[in-house]
Formats: sequence, C-alpha cells, structure tokens
Amino acid sequence: MRFALINIRNMMKQNAVLLFLIVFSQIVGVFLTCFSVGVIMDSTYSSMEDIDAAKTISISFKSNKPLPGYVEVSDALNRIYDRCGDSFKNIYIMNTIFNDSKLVTVMSMAERKNGEYVLSEDETYNDMKIYEGRNITNDDIKEKRRVCVVSGGYKQDKVVISGIEFEIIGRKNRDESAVSIPSISIPITAFEGLSIASFNLQFDRVLSLSEYNYITDVMTEAFPDSYNINDYNGGNADTEAVFRSVVIAVTGIIVVMVITLAMLHGYVFDKRKRQIAIMKLCGGTAKKTVGGFILEGIILSVPSCFLGTGLFFAMRFAFLDKYYKYMPVLFGIEDVFACTGLIIVAAVLEMAVFGIVRARRSLKEQLRESSL
Repeated sequence: MRFALINIRNMMKQNAVLLFLIVFSQIVGVFLTCFSVGVIMDSTYSSMEDIDAAKTISISFKSNKPLPGYVEVSDALNRIYDRCGDSFKNIYIMNTIFNDSKLVTVMSMAERKNGEYVLSEDETYNDMKIYEGRNITNDDIKEKRRVCVVSGGYKQDKVVISGIEFEIIGRKNRDESAVSIPSISIPITAFEGLSIASFNLQFDRVLSLSEYNYITDVMTEAFPDSYNINDYNGGNADTEAVFRSVVIAVTGIIVVMVITLAMLHGYVFDKRKRQIAIMKLCGGTAKKTVGGFILEGIILSVPSCFLGTGLFFAMRFAFLDKYYKYMPVLFGIEDVFACTGLIIVAAVLEMAVFGIVRARRSLKEQLRESSL
C-alpha cells in the first residue's frame, strides 16, 4: 500500500498531466461503455408495450387435454422461481368455468416473496373498486380460505367451483351499475383442488433467451405436448445480433482504453526504471513489485471508474433519458455497475501485465536502462 501511494504522490508532483490523462481515459472508458450498451438496448424496442411483453410469459393449457391442478402447476412454478426468482414480480392464474349456467372467469394474482405467495401490490383488478364487503387479504392467502370477491354484475349469494363452495366476501366493479365480464377473484392458494387453464408470469426485467428456454424446458418436462407459450420477445432486433453488437462495442472501447493506458503507463514505467532497480538491490522481490503496481492500479482505477459512472448517470438524468426513453428500463443500475466493474478489471489487468514485464527484467537490464 505504501509503495503504491508513494508512486501516485510522486506522479502528482512530477507529472500531474500524465496522472490526469490516466484517470480521464478510465472515466471516458466507463462513460462510453455504459452509453453504447444503453443505446444498443434502447434501439431494440419501439414501445413500452414491447418491453412489457418481453417481461411476461403467458402459458395456456390445451383444451383437448386434461387441465392440470394447482399442485402440478406449483411444482413447475417452484423450479421456475428457483431460476428466475430474483426478478419475479407477479403470477396471474385463471380458468373459465360455467357457474349457474353462466360463463365466469376465475382468477387470482399474487407476488412471491421468500418462497411464499402474498397479495400483489399491483392487484387493482383492472381499476375495479370494492363497493360491498372487503377485498382478499394476505391472511386469506396464508390460510387458504375458500373466499372470493365477485364482479361483473354477479348477483348470486354463493359461488360453487368444481363442487367447492366459496364464501363471497366482497363485490367490486368500476361502477356498481356498470356491466363487465363476470369474474371471481380467489386467493391463489385456494386454487388447490381446482384445475388451471392458464397463467401469466410477470417479471420486473426483460428475460434473457436462456431464461425463456429454461421455462419452456420445465413446462415441456412437466406438461409434454399439452401447453402453449408465447414466443420469446427480446425486442425488434435479433437477440444474437444485439448480443454481438454489445460485445463488439464493449470490446472496442476496452481495447482503445487499454492501448491508451498502455502508452501512458509505458512512459510512467520508463521513468521508474531507476526505482525498480533500487528496489531489487534492496532485496525487493518481483512478486512484491508487481503487487505494488497492481495495488496502484486499483487505487487509481476504482475512483476513476466510479467518476465515469457518476458522469453517465448525470448525463442520463440531464438529457439522455429524453432521447433514449427505454434506456432506464432496459439498462438498469446493476447493468451500469457491471460495465463499471468490467472497465476496472481491464485497467487493473493492464497495469498488472506492465508490472510483470518490468519486474521480470534482470537487475543488469534495469541498471543499464536507468544509467544508474
């Protein structure tokens, strides 16, 4: 640590311009990387509807096959949750049944947190309002109560689904006199013992192609040839083409940045030949020398790259979001910091390579080159 700090202090005294250029090149490297990836991601979608579609998996079961039950579907959902649980938002389950000679939709929406279902924060039931009784609660879900909230002019006093009676605890509609499709909302856990015709999985980010393929594999294994799933919507552009564009852009920026740093560090190390030679004369090992240079690279790179991250966010909030309105949705904070980390690693590796090359030179070469 002391060796690295001394080197940085000496550089500030002897050549502040060189130090500024090293820091500036990394700031620019982070900003250009984040900006390029953000623009590429933004260009793959034409509307928020496209993005919402790419965050949703819609699965329906074929009517010519026996519909699965809650337990069967839950087993598949548990496997999907294990893989994609970090981005899982809502699940929407539904079925269409005949009740008192009327076609009625049975539905339920919930979130999954820590392996358990809870009432979804988005559960507004299409902006319908309770005008009698109450809505479903987390206690209803937890205790698997056979209760329901009806809508759409449903006038009966009780509901019987597949021979199971549900207590009506509330009635809802946009307007008490409005006419809408009859529906019955029940706790998601109350689907136990009932068949399921379809369900939607909503995520808080766009799914990757590998995640989509995993979901289809799980469903195929659990329900072979008995379900339909929406096509993968990774945006208007071909997913592989987008990935190639991102890789090419990031690689190009990193290569230019590393070459720039190599030229600057080459000048720095030329000025340090005498210092390295003296260290070897005093018993300093190549390992310690390289370690000192790596630590110096980390000390310079981490603050520089986070300054670049701050610059990107400042520019994004100032005007980029106005021109690239899908960038905040598709290129989140985690992605920005992933790009920042990549630049830090590239900068530190470049410093390490230079340190290894210089430290492995013989003492004779170091003394001759430094004219000591």
